[in-house]
Amino acid sequence: MKTLFLTLGMSFLLAGVSIPSPADDTSRPITTLQANGWKIRYKSEERKKLPGLPPYENLARDMHIVYYELEKENGLMICQAAYDSQRDRYDETCRRGSP
Repeated sequence: MKTLFLTLGMSFLLAGVSIPSPADDTSRPITTLQANGWKIRYKSEERKKLPGLPPYENLARDMHIVYYELEKENGLMICQAAYDSQRDRYDETCRRGSP
């Protein structure tokens, strides 16, 4: 078993694949903020049906957007998490807000 893990590790290393550690994961800022003590004070969700992108104009494109306000002490962060069904992509963005 130990040999298997060493072989897999070396394969990833030689292939140039890096496995991000949870502390370095900047693609999930909402989770990172919560892990650092920020609390969700407001959350709302929205679903949109949009026309598809070429060459799939006839397919429905679903967007699921979640809005968050997180607070910690006197700070406020405004975040948005969005999933695009046609691109199969999930993005999170955050910015500082004013309390």
